[in-house]
Amino acid sequence: MSAFSYQARDRSGNLTAGDLHAPNLDAAAAALRAQGLFPVRLKPARGRAAKRKSHPVENAGRPSLEIPADDATPRAREPRPVRGRIKRAEVVAFSHQLAVMIDTGVPISEAMACIVSQTPNPAFQAVLDRVASVIRGGDKLSTALQAHPRIFPRVMISLVEAAEASGGLGQMLERVSEYLAKERAIVAKARGALTYPAVMLGLALVIVVGLVMFILPRFEKLYTAKGSALPGPTQVLLGVSNAITAQPWAWLAGGVGLAVAFALYRRTDAGRRQLDALRLAAPVIGPLTRQLFLARATRLMGTLFAAGVPILDIIRLVRKVTRSHRYEQLWDHVSSHLERGGQLSEALEGSELIPPDVRQMILAGEKSGRLEQVLTKVADFSETEFDERVKTATQLLEPMMIVAMGVFVGFLALALLLPVFQASTATG
Repeated sequence: MSAFSYQARDRSGNLTAGDLHAPNLDAAAAALRAQGLFPVRLKPARGRAAKRKSHPVENAGRPSLEIPADDATPRAREPRPVRGRIKRAEVVAFSHQLAVMIDTGVPISEAMACIVSQTPNPAFQAVLDRVASVIRGGDKLSTALQAHPRIFPRVMISLVEAAEASGGLGQMLERVSEYLAKERAIVAKARGALTYPAVMLGLALVIVVGLVMFILPRFEKLYTAKGSALPGPTQVLLGVSNAITAQPWAWLAGGVGLAVAFALYRRTDAGRRQLDALRLAAPVIGPLTRQLFLARATRLMGTLFAAGVPILDIIRLVRKVTRSHRYEQLWDHVSSHLERGGQLSEALEGSELIPPDVRQMILAGEKSGRLEQVLTKVADFSETEFDERVKTATQLLEPMMIVAMGVFVGFLALALLLPVFQASTATG
């Protein structure tokens, strides 16, 4: 047992300090959270504090969510991946089936064996069989799920871990399935809104490649045989065709190089910041992205509050599942404000990423003691607003893409047919 010195705040924001003994730093932090204390500073004790006798903090049975920092504790090593695609809908169905069987009194090992035998996807069946074998070996469900972070989301693992500490695993799994199902639905709507423009853009690219590589060279021979001066649009089109057909592999290599450079740039901090700023400032994509992040964050916070997870752990988990640099900065600010004893509504004040009406509703929930219900209502409202924005964006993008494709095809037709019209006029 090692000695640690700590400073922590309770749920009221009051600062307390002391010493405790624990096997390691993570166990000390977990023991503090189990007592409802949120560590502000925790480090190995030195001098007299290390020699002073101190008793370990006892676990009060309260749900505590252990979320290690990215650079503090290594992730669980994932076993050899199983071939085959595993959809998020299968994870949702698994969570719901396991919740029903646990609530009806079936032991978890028997429930897992039954679910494994009924899983139609061989890849997911192999994963669940590994999870079941870990459980049969005496480990907890959360420990078994941590070995497959690419299949079971971090939110699910954290909620299961909290439920195992406080009881009510079946009810928590049902909440997990509801949360994952709603998250899957809202992400599917976001992808659906972008499918039509992507298809139209791909179609335009195929048309351009086909014209440049196969059609224009034949027309060029016809134009050369006529010997007359070509119109401006035709000269532009032929210039592009000659530049591409002269060195097609160089253009292909350049395109691949640009794609690789863009992918590497996205992984840098500067690239993440700039691309995230562009995405949030885009005319149509920006409002959709903001509404999507707001709906997901409030839905997750409401689910975690209902599970009894402490507010600081909630903010840390929301920050970890947010794929946006600016939103990560927001949740870092919220976390530091809460550690100083502030309220959630105060930390969100002045942020352009959180609408003022949402902040007012959160403030009302804090005053009335119904923050969990308020966050759930905000999530429902945000998802409804997101649906409306998706419909509006689709209605705007469809005519815009049709007009753009019409102008593009019209320019191509004009560039190809103008020399023919000129030759016919000259002949007449």
